[in-house]
Amino acid sequence: MNTKAVTKRNRISVSIEVESEGPNGEWAQSVQDLTKAQLQKLQALIRAELSKQENLTLVGANDPKTHLHVSVVTAQVAHQGYSNLVIVSSVLTLANDREHGNNDVLATHDVIAGPDLLSVAHTVGFQVASSMPHLMNRILGYVRDVD
Repeated sequence: MNTKAVTKRNRISVSIEVESEGPNGEWAQSVQDLTKAQLQKLQALIRAELSKQENLTLVGANDPKTHLHVSVVTAQVAHQGYSNLVIVSSVLTLANDREHGNNDVLATHDVIAGPDLLSVAHTVGFQVASSMPHLMNRILGYVRDVD
């Protein structure tokens, strides 16, 4: 086993995609899509939260190497007497490269509600940070298998 891969400071590549629930949601869902500007702002806020984590490197969603992928689907729902609540479904997967079978592995899934874009972005950042110990072991396992 190559201990160099284990002992050096490891950074995990992470990509992110943010999209609306869309008009094809269930008829019973009483949600509104975020505007394009809100989607862009949410993605920028999540990227900023992830950039604060020193063990992460942001990459594009189509990065061919094994990396963590954060997929966020979002909408807003009216909250009587208050501003709309922002709802996100956030899925973290380990997107594997060809060498590891191109099989994505579900790491965790959360549904998050908050009063504004910043609060849900912060919670998505926490979701990623709290998943890191498990994911580091998983990724380091792949490094050891390759070496």
